[in-house]
Amino acid sequence: MLAGDQALVFRIAALWGCRLAVEGEVEGSMVYRKGPEIFNSDEAFGAVAGRGQFIGKYDCQELIQVVGSACFHAVECCRYQRAGDERSRSNSWRRFSNGVAKVFDSSEFGDMLRMHAKWLIWNSAWRHVNLQDRNKKDYYMDSMRIELHFDEIIGYRHTPLTITALGHGWVEGCNRPRHTQWRGVNLGGWLLLEHWMNQNIGVTPHLDEHEGYDHYSDEWTVCKWLQQEVGSKGVVEKIEHHRATWITQDDFRKIKGMGLNAVRVPFGYWLVTGPREGEPFVGPSLEHLDNCMHWGEQEGLDIVLSLHSLPGFQSGQQCTGKENNYWTSTQWDVEASLQLLQIVVDRYKGQVAGICVCNEPSNKIPYKTLINFYRKSIDIIRSADASITILLPVYQRSFEPFSKEIDLVEDPLIIFDLHLYQCFGSDWESRTICEHLQESLAGTGHCPGVLDITSHGAKCVISEWSVRLPTWERGQAAYPQWNSLSDEEREAVSKSYGYRQAASFHNLGCSGWFYWTWKVDSGGKGRALNRCFTFTSFFSCCLNLFFVVLLGEEPWWSWVEGAEKGWLAGVEQDATRRKCCKKAVELEKQLIEMSDRPYLDVDIPAWASKAEAIGRKRRRSQTPVHTPGSPNTRRTKSLARRHSV
Repeated sequence: MLAGDQALVFRIAALWGCRLAVEGEVEGSMVYRKGPEIFNSDEAFGAVAGRGQFIGKYDCQELIQVVGSACFHAVECCRYQRAGDERSRSNSWRRFSNGVAKVFDSSEFGDMLRMHAKWLIWNSAWRHVNLQDRNKKDYYMDSMRIELHFDEIIGYRHTPLTITALGHGWVEGCNRPRHTQWRGVNLGGWLLLEHWMNQNIGVTPHLDEHEGYDHYSDEWTVCKWLQQEVGSKGVVEKIEHHRATWITQDDFRKIKGMGLNAVRVPFGYWLVTGPREGEPFVGPSLEHLDNCMHWGEQEGLDIVLSLHSLPGFQSGQQCTGKENNYWTSTQWDVEASLQLLQIVVDRYKGQVAGICVCNEPSNKIPYKTLINFYRKSIDIIRSADASITILLPVYQRSFEPFSKEIDLVEDPLIIFDLHLYQCFGSDWESRTICEHLQESLAGTGHCPGVLDITSHGAKCVISEWSVRLPTWERGQAAYPQWNSLSDEEREAVSKSYGYRQAASFHNLGCSGWFYWTWKVDSGGKGRALNRCFTFTSFFSCCLNLFFVVLLGEEPWWSWVEGAEKGWLAGVEQDATRRKCCKKAVELEKQLIEMSDRPYLDVDIPAWASKAEAIGRKRRRSQTPVHTPGSPNTRRTKSLARRHSV
């Protein structure tokens, strides 16, 4: 791998050299004259001109010359390949390969570095060729591959990721150290069921739309369905069995073993006070929260309790336990919610590290009502325990009114809570995979975003995020790109996407993050077979087997599956590499503004599809993968409704 500044200089040299070559400005030795001159003339490029930086035996200006020559031959090779001139293509490829080898001819560079440097230049060349030919589709794919190869060159995804450097500090009133930076996971689907992630545990009706239960998306309707199937006593047994087995102390050990230091525990009010009259929920059942505190202390994990569902419900979304399209803000019982918080604080003061006073409150709730609730919640918690970190959600609304409430940000243990997903809403669905990778590193595109909070001097935590991209249905910009990637490239995208987000959170000054979620029920064959016998229809049994066993589930939401696939091996990278990657994105955007926009603003000509077919042949033996939509498209759409503004 290369050091941050070295990798940045190499990337910009490759990008600039290919641009000059495509535009016909490079002829013979012209690159030696124009390359360094252009790099040093502009302040933006001068900042990364690499004075004093060497790659092997070359300083910055010499590197630009050598890389520029390799870029010229790479572009030449692309042109010959597109024209079908195999002999000329072969000669250009040889000259291109020799040019790259010349850059990395020192023994200090490994074969993997040489390979990824070569493919970065190669994709840069094709990117500019496709740009000039107005071939948008392949242009976007090449841009994505540049990001992936750059991550490999900089070692962005190979350095062991741990939390040992994050440390911990004593918080007054605590009987043990508290971590100063949270790196954790949510225990979703455990103490508050969500249909999309609890498919085959014997609680939730699987593929229920085939049985006429297309509205079973939350714990309310699941409990009602179970009451009809197994009676009132049976529903208590099934729900309690799930709570006792879905998360155990063994999960806490594994979480600690993966280098994480905290867990966020979503639960509904009925777990504490029991259901209200006429409600089908099962509770109270506080022993599970008691176990959390005990296991957390034993394993050295901070526990953050999230009041995911409040009496009367703080929104009409399924994550509250009851999806209700006719919900209004007047239905939320604020006083009962404060009483619930008082019970939780009195029981767990001195044990719990943090409390999120509510989850994703609807933006239909007036600011005044929500801020008053936050004020009273702070008073309740502070009167009992001064060491508890208080999390206040800022969800689908501007932070400005909160920032004017000065007392909300004066307490150092008051943190604002953000949920940053890049897959919900029309804005994210219109972005390409490359743009998602770039935005994830820059930390932009969210409303509110991290900088909206920290710019006012307040702290924030990302309590929900994932590596899910909007690729589940046609019309999304990333959908056709994702389906044309090889399996290996999909793995690389998911890994870079996760690492870049975590790096961004740290680089922007967040107080920590919690991945959504620890695990999702992926419906193994054994469970699928057992589940089939509970269906009243043989036809629905076959459908269950087909979707669960053959098509799979949603690994992008599961830390366990993501870690197994190598997407999520830990936390973020060192600061030098994070800043280098971010700087590379900023400089590339400047180059796009200088040269790309005139091309991208025009329509694709009729011959584009033919050009794509020709260009696809160059994909290094990568057969386009065309897979059916996710078997959980319906569940993902439900989540999209939850998060869309």
